[in-house]
Amino acid sequence: MSIQSHEEFSQLIQAVGERLPGNWDFTTNPQSWNWGSTLFNVIPTRSLGIFFSLTRDRSKIEISGILPRDSEGQHAYIRHGETLPRIAVSSSKSPEKIALDIERRFLPVWLPRLEEMLQDIARHDAYKTKTTSIADQIATLVKVKADGKKIPFYRSPYPVFAESTSGAEVHGDDVTLELRLSHEGAMTLLKWMIGQ
Repeated sequence: MSIQSHEEFSQLIQAVGERLPGNWDFTTNPQSWNWGSTLFNVIPTRSLGIFFSLTRDRSKIEISGILPRDSEGQHAYIRHGETLPRIAVSSSKSPEKIALDIERRFLPVWLPRLEEMLQDIARHDAYKTKTTSIADQIATLVKVKADGKKIPFYRSPYPVFAESTSGAEVHGDDVTLELRLSHEGAMTLLKWMIGQ
């Protein structure tokens, strides 16, 4: 027999959460046509979210993972053409059987992919942190405020950076400088750079 009400669906998903290992928090969206509900389990160093939704005929429950977010709240990157792990179970199954299906069929494929995404997020967050730190160091040196990874030298009080096209852009450890200098200034800088 299929699920007939949002309340019935919510109770079922809460019961599933009670049968999964760990402590799970339940949330739901009764306005959604599929009564989308989630269970979140905060595991040390990561948050594991599972999304449950009913098919239109309410005969099956689709179970998928919730994408983790980076430090700015953006979802993890999904590879082009990638299909994320998902399973479907009969909505007439007991909470015990649904929890067993999740442990046996879903988590073994979802957890390794989730770990990859979390590692990607950590690398991306470290890259952004390094970029911001270097941009701030350069901006402080020329006495301007960094605009993200860009440093507008033309706002500097130093007259050597008077042209509006002068600036720097930081990408991790790499810095791209764009300087508009007089011929004499360019020659002086280049000679200094090559040690003449």
